Amino acid sequence: MNSSQTFEFVEPQSKRLESPDRERLFYTGAAALLLILMFIEFQQFYLHGKAYPERELTPPIRMLLILHGCTMTGWMLLFLSQQLLVVFSHSRVHMIFGRVRAALAACVEFLAIQILSICFLRDPFSSRSAPEDDGVRICQSSARRSHATAPD
Repeated sequence: MNSSQTFEFVEPQSKRLESPDRERLFYTGAAALLLILMFIEFQQFYLHGKAYPERELTPPIRMLLILHGCTMTGWMLLFLSQQLLVVFSHSRVHMIFGRVRAALAACVEFLAIQILSICFLRDPFSSRSAPEDDGVRICQSSARRSHATAPD
């Protein structure tokens, strides 16, 4: 065998393109499915501006909940957009959207922490800042109603 000869293994074209295309379509389908499920699960919020089950949003955190919902929706829309950009080979824009999604994720987390701190660390229905001695207060008044109507 001559030392100048080299052997190159060439993978068949069909196998090389089949797997990445399927993978790209899988992630695109998963992103679309998650977006659809999000809209189904939060339809009371999107269509009527209410919490589940058809309760009004609590006034002290209403704006935070709306901002949290909008940023999470934006994050999910960018998730689907990024998958579509990969499918159509626009990787530069995909990478820019990735940075925007990272910023939105930070906003989602910041707003979630703010909402939880208001809900669980202080009672949004009173001026007290400490939780009651009967347990942690939650934002919806269902806990208050259940304590008031529970037999002793």
